[in-house]
Amino acid sequence: MLAAESWRLAATSWRLAARPAKLIAMNRLPDRRAFLRAAAGTLAAPVAVLACGPDGEEVARKEVAREPSEDGARAEDTETVLRRPVVRRGARGAVWIDTPVRERPVAYVSMASRRVYVDREYRDRASWLLDAHISVSTWVWRIPLPGDSPLTPIPPGDERREFEELPMADWNPATEPAEGDVRIVLGRPASTVVEAGCVPIQGTSDRLAAGRLELERCSSGAREPVREDFGVVGYGRRHADRTCGDEGVEVSILAWSCNG
Repeated sequence: MLAAESWRLAATSWRLAARPAKLIAMNRLPDRRAFLRAAAGTLAAPVAVLACGPDGEEVARKEVAREPSEDGARAEDTETVLRRPVVRRGARGAVWIDTPVRERPVAYVSMASRRVYVDREYRDRASWLLDAHISVSTWVWRIPLPGDSPLTPIPPGDERREFEELPMADWNPATEPAEGDVRIVLGRPASTVVEAGCVPIQGTSDRLAAGRLELERCSSGAREPVREDFGVVGYGRRHADRTCGDEGVEVSILAWSCNG
């Protein structure tokens, strides 16, 4: 047991040491995108596409040519604007932006049921992205919660951090996400602007006014597993007036955010 624990701590330390370089690269990403947009302007005109996403949300995409990849193929850099986001009622008076994925996740951590659903093909990668320790005797996943240090061992019997493993096929995509849920999807980080000037809240006569929200979402198009966390991304005001002309009340806004 001591040898296994020592191996887990060493592996976690390596993962933490590897992350700063990744974060630096992500921080430089906006500058790189700006350069690519400017360069692409001399090569080809941007193409704007307007389409309807899930549940009728209006999606605007601007595709800009990028430099060829290593295999010589020219990739596309896509910016997404949600003009009519699907907003739903959440727990404790909050609202959440519904952004379903096009493909079934390869793993999903449910805080409400204390279960982790996982595709066997991506089991090792999912455990790495979740900083999870899997018990060799019970197959229980011990997953750090937000704010926990991955280097701190989780003792057996910690009910808040222990999750039962089930196959991905048992996951119900219609289940409403809870704050703290995690899903592992195949994609890549991509910036998304949500325009929520005065949009309806599904199932109510109220509306949400939150202006423009900038999110980092996991877009499709890549086959690399990436992590998305469901939590508070901003605040807005809930209005009873259809024009959002009344004072309204402040509400938390939850959504999925890509954490690579």
